[in-house]
Amino acid sequence: MAHRVTVASVEAAAVAERFPEGGAPWQVRKVYDIVWPRSAVRRVIKVMQVLDFFGLHTPLREPHFDPDVLGCPDELITTRINVRSVMWAKWAALCAHRSQMGRTGRFVWFFQRVSRWLWPYETFQCVQSVRPAQQPESDIFAGL
Repeated sequence: MAHRVTVASVEAAAVAERFPEGGAPWQVRKVYDIVWPRSAVRRVIKVMQVLDFFGLHTPLREPHFDPDVLGCPDELITTRINVRSVMWAKWAALCAHRSQMGRTGRFVWFFQRVSRWLWPYETFQCVQSVRPAQQPESDIFAGL
């Protein structure tokens, strides 16, 4: 839902007639989708296979789980931000909201310890930009 609201807002911002009380129209300079690379998904699945082997419940055995559709092809990722130095803050924020952890909440202890190695980057795909981005980006504000 948040994605749909954001896309509609970006489109509406450029049309003066849409919200005349909102002031002059303007164009959003860049829009990113947050994506998870397939290579990272494969690493996490390997970890889940080990957990599953030791009898811990993982999504691997659920009928709707299809690892082949998870993640974004790595070649479509335009931006990688190294977050190792702030990983503790990311986990604190995730753990503060039960809705963020969902069914994997029982594995928080494990993923907190290995996340620096499993996914040390936040990854994005630039889906709109007023000028071509120099890829790969390591700064979402580059070129603004």
